[in-house]
Amino acid sequence: MGRRGTTGLWIAAALAVAGTALLYFIGSGGGEAPVSRADSVELESTVARALTYYEFGHHGRAAETYALAVERGMRDAEHWYRYAHSRELAEGLDLDLYVRAYQLLLDESSKHEYLQAAEEVINEHAEAFDYRAARTGAYAEGTLLRVDGTVSRVIWGRVATGVDTIVVSTREDRWIGHRGDDIMVRAPRRHRPQAGTRAQILGKYDGLCTMESQPVASRDLPCLTAVTVRLQPPH
Repeated sequence: MGRRGTTGLWIAAALAVAGTALLYFIGSGGGEAPVSRADSVELESTVARALTYYEFGHHGRAAETYALAVERGMRDAEHWYRYAHSRELAEGLDLDLYVRAYQLLLDESSKHEYLQAAEEVINEHAEAFDYRAARTGAYAEGTLLRVDGTVSRVIWGRVATGVDTIVVSTREDRWIGHRGDDIMVRAPRRHRPQAGTRAQILGKYDGLCTMESQPVASRDLPCLTAVTVRLQPPH
């Protein structure tokens, strides 16, 4: 790149710094952690450089710089999406980056301009859940799965965690005593589903886990950690 092009990049970076929105910093305890003004400025500058590289089509440099911004506490959903996109264009798909971007986009707005794009990438690479495959150990932990089913039970978690466990039947009961091929889904408390609600779930497979239930004996069920849960009210 010539001197004129390089100068243009850094001018654009300076302008992006001036227009960078306030970012949120989350500490290891899960709440907002105080940061120094110097750290804040450093993060803003790093994000601005990454954005400049991204907008000029230098996706390798954008991905590297966004990775540095993540180490410094970046949580802005749009920039996480750009990080995932630039990494894909430069090095190949990293589905975990898209999943993280998607979660942050959902937290910001269900109508975010990047949300559909992130969802399309994730759905394209997620596998349709098969109960028998799960029971026979066909899925590795962390496999991204799409599940359709009906909520049969909700186990409320502690308020502080913001997470509940949903028991979902992935197939209709076939006979007395058949439980509809149940799975357990750890889901963020964005909604409060009721029994009988249809659910479409995108989640990561966690293997088998034990559900304690009375008067029925404990049993092992396939478990997922939800990326998102879409609900349809009972008919």
